[in-house]
Amino acid sequence: MTLNNSQLKNKLIAPIIIGVIILLTSLIFTILDALSIDEFMPIKPGETKYVYSTMHNLLGPAYDLFYFTFQTNFFLGICFIIFGIHHGQKYADTLFVVSICYITITFLLFWAAIAPVSALYKWKTPYWTINNVFMHLVNPLYGFVYFGIIKNKLHIDAKIIRWCSLYLPLFVILAAIIYATGSYSEIDQSTGELINYHCYIYKFLDFKEPLFIPFSENLMWLAMLVDIVILLISPYLFLEIAWLFIKLLKIDMDGSIFKFKKIKQYIQIENQRIKK
Repeated sequence: MTLNNSQLKNKLIAPIIIGVIILLTSLIFTILDALSIDEFMPIKPGETKYVYSTMHNLLGPAYDLFYFTFQTNFFLGICFIIFGIHHGQKYADTLFVVSICYITITFLLFWAAIAPVSALYKWKTPYWTINNVFMHLVNPLYGFVYFGIIKNKLHIDAKIIRWCSLYLPLFVILAAIIYATGSYSEIDQSTGELINYHCYIYKFLDFKEPLFIPFSENLMWLAMLVDIVILLISPYLFLEIAWLFIKLLKIDMDGSIFKFKKIKQYIQIENQRIKK
């Protein structure tokens, strides 16, 4: 079935509108957070304390921009717009798929690793709930639904996919720099107790307690080993998600995400050369 000019125009306008909505939503919550609308969210019932004090003190009002959630939401919105303008070009199609893979990680990490350990009173806080529902559910759903609609029209490049996988280890390195820069210890003057303040972007990226594992002081070497493993496997998390989407949805792609075929061909060539 061929599309007339009006139908084609509508198909290009739709992702642009969705992209603008996602960008505006992300920008609004970034500004509201910068204005400290959640500054006096209760830590415990009856208490009032700044939730993001360490991150806020280190990074200033724009601290939201250092969260994986906000970065991937902004990236999703930008890629929607690029796709709407340059639909049919390989780089635009590939970046759109990349943005879907990263927003999938945002979606899965929040609902699997963050939401379950978030206290019930936080979910009863209207702003916190609205913010997280939009950034971790509504915006990702825009991507998932539209991705499902246009999956058969995509033509992507495996090389771009591989290069984009480097964002995850770079984010882990950024988190490590923020942790090292913003974490500190001080003695409580009233009790004399040593208090450690850990400046982590996400609790599971607390580099002394990675993946929520409370290592003792004499096992810090094991914590460091886990940190290194997280860094090394992070790009493969993205590549596995991309590979699953591409295989399950049968997306047209130039090249291969994983180089297994080339390795196999190289072994075959070497074996033939040895036999000669």
